[in-house]
Amino acid sequence: MTDTRHSRPLAQAEVEWRIQDVIERLESETEEYDVIAREAAEAESDYRLESGRARLAVIQHGEKMTVGERDARVDLMTHESHRNYLIRLAARNSKREHLQTLRAHLDSLRTLNASIRGQT
Repeated sequence: MTDTRHSRPLAQAEVEWRIQDVIERLESETEEYDVIAREAAEAESDYRLESGRARLAVIQHGEKMTVGERDARVDLMTHESHRNYLIRLAARNSKREHLQTLRAHLDSLRTLNASIRGQT
């Protein structure tokens, strides 16, 4: 097999080193994903709690309004926590995509390694 970045054949030892490197990165990224996922869950919980409290406060105010007006008031009252939740959700999703890419890279390296072994 040839390393397209350097146009030279890859040795099995180098492929195995790359496999180990990706495995280590996967382990590290998985630990980071755990933290990010927990933060996203906490942000969602905070947002839902604040939203519920805001909804009750608007209702208890007793003023007549449409559902749309009530929702708009709640949205205004909870904007920051909703924004925080969405940012953390995006970070979690991004990290999950990165983990999937690393897994695909690892699978490719394993296939390459098997191919090199088969040639020897």
